[in-house]
Amino acid sequence: MHAGKLLGVLRGRQEVGVRALGHRALLMSPSAPDARARLNCLKGRPEWMPIGAVVAREHFANLSSEPEWFAASYPSFITAVRPEVQVRLPSLSFAGGCRLQTLEHQQDPWLYALLQAVGKLTGTPALLIASFRRSPFAPPISHIYDG
Repeated sequence: MHAGKLLGVLRGRQEVGVRALGHRALLMSPSAPDARARLNCLKGRPEWMPIGAVVAREHFANLSSEPEWFAASYPSFITAVRPEVQVRLPSLSFAGGCRLQTLEHQQDPWLYALLQAVGKLTGTPALLIASFRRSPFAPPISHIYDG
């Protein structure tokens, strides 16, 4: 993933709603400058559309200039991204912000472990996360034969 590869995830119970939470998701490193554009192309969306991200909860303050209470377990708010992070992880932010989801180990041990592994390679346990669906209005992929 650090080399710009995409990871498609189909595991466990399917999420309800339009946001990816790690069970039906497309994951990619935000360090690749073209990652957001590539994810949007794959999803059939305009290149400029924002993509959400997930980060290990204890690293929220390293990415965002918002107060700690702004950290959210669901990607419901646009969070300001620190300028130095925007340079290091160019696909993380859109117009200086990101729909950022924070994650603790007990919420999803598998995804948390993946974030920690990515963090060892990149210095930041964060990934872009998009829903695994063919188009914005299609249902999420629920089985490997759906694609």
